[in-house]
Amino acid sequence: QSQAAIQELQRRKAQFMRTAAHQLKSPLAVIQTQIHLLRDSPVSDTTRRQIYDKIITRCQVAIGQVHDLLTFARVQEADSVRHARSSTDVAQVVRELCKRNRPVVETKNLEFSCDIPQNGDWLVQVDQTDLTDAITNLIENALKYTESPGKVSVKVAKRDDYVTVTVQDTGLGMAEDTQAEMFDAYRRGNRALEKGTFGSGLGLSIVRAVMEQVNGEIVVKSRPDEGSTFTLAFPTGARCATSPATPPP
Repeated sequence: QSQAAIQELQRRKAQFMRTAAHQLKSPLAVIQTQIHLLRDSPVSDTTRRQIYDKIITRCQVAIGQVHDLLTFARVQEADSVRHARSSTDVAQVVRELCKRNRPVVETKNLEFSCDIPQNGDWLVQVDQTDLTDAITNLIENALKYTESPGKVSVKVAKRDDYVTVTVQDTGLGMAEDTQAEMFDAYRRGNRALEKGTFGSGLGLSIVRAVMEQVNGEIVVKSRPDEGSTFTLAFPTGARCATSPATPPP
């Protein structure tokens, strides 16, 4: 059994490296092609500006993928004990993330609401960086896959021994076959791929890794063209001490 487990770990590691290399190769290949075009072909000022814009976009995509790779590796390799040693204010973190994403909301002309309590105890035993990464992925996905005049809402609430964060949108939504594998690394929905939306396919894998380590729960509701609702339930101190966790009612 130990030998089989080691072989499976090696197989998954090799597959991860192949997929990561492929993900990074794609934007770099586009950048290389565009640079050759600038060097070898006479182009107008307008065309040159368009090529520069494409290069910048692909660089941003590659940087985003590298960031997600590093985050995913950090979350998986870090000692889960770090959560028990941390105390993070969920309301404060979500408030800052809503503020940070306002420029994207304004650019896309979306209706954006953040229902965050001003008072109360919203502390959970979760590493603040991991908490921020998990919620960031949900908010950025909601904004990415929702077009005007769509709506995105973020809500912080309490439910028994849990502090919950709900991110709801009226965007692309997901079919049932996509939902079954959406937390797998590099898994992206067919509809997102058809629309040509950039992404590493690691965001929800990061979310799942964090929630598993803190003994939390994830609830997902989604329908194509109607949007998605993700709820993360973070156990409070009393619930963190129990294992395994039971889902919130």
